[in-house]
Amino acid sequence: MPMQEDFLIERYIDTNSIEESIQILDKEKNIFCVRYMPCPGPHKDNINYRSKWKHISDKDTYCFCFQASLWKRNECQEWYSAICSEVTKRGRKELELKMNIAENEIGQTLFLSLFKNKSIIGYIREHKEPNAVYMCPWPYRPTAIIKGVLQPFAIELAQREGFKL
Repeated sequence: MPMQEDFLIERYIDTNSIEESIQILDKEKNIFCVRYMPCPGPHKDNINYRSKWKHISDKDTYCFCFQASLWKRNECQEWYSAICSEVTKRGRKELELKMNIAENEIGQTLFLSLFKNKSIIGYIREHKEPNAVYMCPWPYRPTAIIKGVLQPFAIELAQREGFKL
């Protein structure tokens, strides 16, 4: 399960949705990954998969992103190997300074070419920011400081937890 390191979980994890996703990965040969965080969410025109999931497609800004996702092992290894090869081919130092190759156009194109005959699904984004990420199976709060401004939820959380601001 690839994860960003800046998550603040403040709600319960939706274990029912997590368990459902495990069953999907076990049963569906074509689906290799389930994204738990809808940020950005699956495109509104994408095809629904069951009630709370949508297919991720080339209409999406990010087919791959470093958010909480559950992968089948072989595809995960294939993806990370492909990214490592691309970084080596293009020059690691240059790429690390200028971009996150996995989430930019190079990485998205590579991702789509690797898995063009397979499917990834993501949790449907039902709420506007910041609640979309707060109300998903792996709930988290978005970045606390945006463009130098401490966000209201972070102020409330800090005060509730007894931190002086």
